[in-house]
Amino acid sequence: MTKGLFLRTEPLLTGHQDELSIQSALLRLAGEKAAGVLVLSPSGARIHLRAGLMEALEGVESLGETLVRLGMVNPSALARINPHSPDLHRRLLLEGLLSAEGLVEALRQQIRQGLGYLLRLQNQRYAFYRHPPFPPPGPYTHLPAPATPQ
Repeated sequence: MTKGLFLRTEPLLTGHQDELSIQSALLRLAGEKAAGVLVLSPSGARIHLRAGLMEALEGVESLGETLVRLGMVNPSALARINPHSPDLHRRLLLEGLLSAEGLVEALRQQIRQGLGYLLRLQNQRYAFYRHPPFPPPGPYTHLPAPATPQ
């Protein structure tokens, strides 16, 4: 995702957590079934929403860090497949390093911990921008073939 692409529009909701808490802002957006991103500052964290539900968090623990913390993948195996790859989840599944059930649990834990962290931040302003949500997963999603040794 290109950072700042959606920031060309005016925010639909702005505030400071002392006026309306981040949790209350998220509940309001959930009630409106909003699609977009809630940007926190000065932390720079972003909470992506689809139909009012959290879809992704940026600025918190990465998926790779979560997997290592939970003991689901060892650091050396993760380093071999580039832990910063945007398709890390697909590569872990294709390489057989993680099951689909393990991935779901890791994502659940990542969001739980990340949201807990974001809700504890102090002195945050926020702005909500509408933008098209991430595309839903579907049969058109291309999974790259595993690399074959030469």
